[in-house]
Amino acid sequence: MRERLRDPAFVEQRRWFTLLVLCVSLVVIVLDNTILNVALPTLAKIKTDGGLGASASQLQWIVDSYVIVFAGLLLTAGSLGDRFGRYKALAFGLTVFGIGSAASAFAGSANVLIATRSLMGIGGAFIMPSTLSILTNVFTQPQERGKAIGVWAGVSALGLGIGPISGGLLLAHFWWGSIFLVNLPIVVLGLVCGYYLVPESQDPTAPKLDPFGAVLSIAAIAALLWAIIEAPSYGWTSGDVLAGFAVGGVLLVAFLAWELNYSSPMLDLHFFQNPRFSAASSAITITFFAMFAAPFSSVWVRRFGNKVVMSTGLLIVALSYALIATLNASSGSLQVILCTMVMGLGMGNVMAPATDSIMGSLPRAKAGVGSAVNDTTRQFGGAMGVAVFGSILVSRYADHLGSRLSGKIPAPLLDQAKESVGSALNIARTVPEAKPFAPQLIDAARESFVSGLHFAAVLAIVVLLIAAGLVARFLPARATDEEHPLDAVPMGIGPVDVTPADVAADLAEAIEHA
Repeated sequence: MRERLRDPAFVEQRRWFTLLVLCVSLVVIVLDNTILNVALPTLAKIKTDGGLGASASQLQWIVDSYVIVFAGLLLTAGSLGDRFGRYKALAFGLTVFGIGSAASAFAGSANVLIATRSLMGIGGAFIMPSTLSILTNVFTQPQERGKAIGVWAGVSALGLGIGPISGGLLLAHFWWGSIFLVNLPIVVLGLVCGYYLVPESQDPTAPKLDPFGAVLSIAAIAALLWAIIEAPSYGWTSGDVLAGFAVGGVLLVAFLAWELNYSSPMLDLHFFQNPRFSAASSAITITFFAMFAAPFSSVWVRRFGNKVVMSTGLLIVALSYALIATLNASSGSLQVILCTMVMGLGMGNVMAPATDSIMGSLPRAKAGVGSAVNDTTRQFGGAMGVAVFGSILVSRYADHLGSRLSGKIPAPLLDQAKESVGSALNIARTVPEAKPFAPQLIDAARESFVSGLHFAAVLAIVVLLIAAGLVARFLPARATDEEHPLDAVPMGIGPVDVTPADVAADLAEAIEHA
């Protein structure tokens, strides 16, 4: 059957079925991460209550281990797909993702789950660029390709929407491992249908790989994120944390130096000399530093231009964080949904024009590099956002709770309650020694979490305003035809939800018990 996929006419006739397979392959990534956020409060519970007893730091690493590996391998995975075949890369990614999902479902501890999530990150890094590169090779007409990418991005948005609902249903009837087992039928469907419907394609002129650059980038990101995530536990000025920052900084400088001098770098830093490229990349990184990916719309770009639409979108996202800053301990789920809807509206008007600016600023031969940079900057920004804002929220929560309850409840209970609002509520419900203080502990924990959430939201607003300033300063108002040597195609919105683990877990816990 695969021999027929070498026939261009056969591929042309079945191109929309090929798109369906690519969308199925993509949705497994989106679905898994949104489901995971719903399950974080369950994972924080002790094993006798059906969880893994994960600490706040471990919850962040369960999220971050996937994102770090995913972001670090994107450039390398894309290069391997170009060299050895994009269908092969997709099939490999789905297989590894399926194996990682099965292993995650039966993980016996939080640390094991962190490791299996890293394995899933390897699979996701091969799936993501493969779906987009196959799509652009199957849909060769620019107008039709734009429609196909619209469907592709719409499915990504659908996964973001149905993930929490399906996760809630699974957790209501099964154990937490079911959120990973649900990936397996989707993976099998993608592999079977892909064998019959996804043609092979590759770039015979692909440059040689850059394995040393990949190792340096992963090591640098991992060291920096470890320092940021563990800072609330060890202290921001502790020797271990400062050493982590130092090691990460040295590795990052080494990575940049290597990429500047290597003959075939996976990230050509000279592209950042182009203001359109650097401003758009910065906007993507900073925006995903502040929050997760959302559906996109490019309609307004044609009417008002990239600069106006992107700046407005960033300001709308900042408005959503201003709304988040108005939430309190008694806020219901409808208020949270409203904030998310406003954020989605803003994100939708940031990502398409930002990606178009990245792709339109590069020569046609470097379209693959542009796509990889688009994905990598987005995921790096998301990973840093998980670490920074999660750590800030945890630190603020612990400080506020300590000031409220110091001397009023036993110190050992207070130390445990400082880990997260989920820990505090669990102590209040299950620890006999905490019964006399339970109402006081619950109220203080919820108010402390809200205090941390407000503080993080204000910082996010500042970050987004910086991004809007970068766009207004450096991005041209409109790109001319000569500036679009690629027939620029918006390379899609990120399918990986990188909501900070503590925000997702604690907000779900707080709403559940409101």
